[in-house]
Amino acid sequence: MADKLVTKNQHYVPKFYLERFINDDSKLEILDCEKRTIARQRAPKSVCKADFFYGLNDTYDDVSQALEDEFQKLESSIANDYDAIAKRFTDFSEITRDDKLIIATFMAMLWLRGPYMRKQTKKMDEEMIKMMTKVRFGSETIRHQLDKLTHENGYKISDKEKE
Repeated sequence: MADKLVTKNQHYVPKFYLERFINDDSKLEILDCEKRTIARQRAPKSVCKADFFYGLNDTYDDVSQALEDEFQKLESSIANDYDAIAKRFTDFSEITRDDKLIIATFMAMLWLRGPYMRKQTKKMDEEMIKMMTKVRFGSETIRHQLDKLTHENGYKISDKEKE
């Protein structure tokens, strides 16, 4: 059996969606909000992506590949319905419950998998670890445990090291 194809270039905004904003040269005109400048035009395949974006530390792992596979399936499903739903919106036609579910899923997917949410999740993880560490190692019980350990094993730990 052949090895499964590895997806290195992982988009957090689907290419099918980016392609709806291309100019006559099949490029996207990019506004760099941080620098407040217009960046050079680029192809949809070269923006809103990173190597192994879903991998731990942006490296290959099985989880990143599984996530990419599931996102591709979801994106394909949404892409199949997207144009018809968008037309109903622009024509002020009836929007069905299924249409709303598809659009809501797409919007949630864009929000949850982007770099901003990733940064916020990482920040939240770091804060949680700091709080847990403070609770665990900021109590007097840890000082008692360190004193017991030094006594039992003959280690010498200064007050500064304990702190």
